[in-house]
Amino acid sequence: MKPVVDFIGGQNSFAVFTHLNPDGDALGSAFSLASALRGLKKRADVLLLAPLPEKYDFPEFRPYLKMLAQADAEEYGACIAVDCADELRLADARAFFFSKPNMNLDHHASNPKYAQVNHVADVAATGEIIFDLMRALNATPDEAARIGIYTAIATDTGNFTFSNTTPRAFEICSQIINMGMDINFVANKIFNERSLGATLLISTFIRNMRLHRDGKLAISVITRNEMEEAGAKPSDCESIINYARDVQTVEIAVFIREVKEGAYKVSFRSKQYADVADFAGRYGGGGHVRAAGCMMKGNIYDILQTVVSVAGEYIR
Repeated sequence: MKPVVDFIGGQNSFAVFTHLNPDGDALGSAFSLASALRGLKKRADVLLLAPLPEKYDFPEFRPYLKMLAQADAEEYGACIAVDCADELRLADARAFFFSKPNMNLDHHASNPKYAQVNHVADVAATGEIIFDLMRALNATPDEAARIGIYTAIATDTGNFTFSNTTPRAFEICSQIINMGMDINFVANKIFNERSLGATLLISTFIRNMRLHRDGKLAISVITRNEMEEAGAKPSDCESIINYARDVQTVEIAVFIREVKEGAYKVSFRSKQYADVADFAGRYGGGGHVRAAGCMMKGNIYDILQTVVSVAGEYIR
């Protein structure tokens, strides 16, 4: 942690980045970090490529938020990427990030340590790294940081049900709640509330789901037209794959979403033993052993045939 603390000590203004289509860990970590940096009397903004997903749009986060398109790189002395497993996932922020002294804080085992300073730890969520960093900086979490750290850990552990859930994850969230965070309000907004479009998308996902490999592989494909018909946004897809993973016989769940003509975002989840990070890595992606993703291009029928065929190597 010392190189991280030294990096922060040597700079006065920071642009904080997440990966493309950020999830709860990325956003929670980013806003917690920005809050901590401002508490140290440094300038810090979270620069996003798109507006916050509704379920993560907490009023406490808004003072730290700025759209990348509105940001002036000259206003920042350094850049920090959180929960971003590789530099390509910075997308349109990539050039900005590498134009400044930069640091990478992450928990993905596949992270190639692409920044000048790298801290990649084997923890449940990047939010744990931010919590430990705040302690190292003697920074007290304010309400934005408390919500952010809880959001990061709770979402990346599947509300404390995934295999990456650890006693440490519970301990940190217990401390956060003891500091005064309203867990009922925050957890309900993250896990229970959803738009009509997101609800209709669940129906489409389940209707399109097909089982293969003796029921051990579940695949669902959603097209751009189906997204539009449901009135859903990409952020509504974040946890939808769990409806396939939760089928009793399934070991590997795959969600294939059309991003543009001939290009598909492929998400993988496994339940007990399959290494989907290795699976995704074969196609330029990565992630965790139980949760990973990649992009695939081509005809959807060829992609489906490939996924079903290769999945056989990971299923017992």
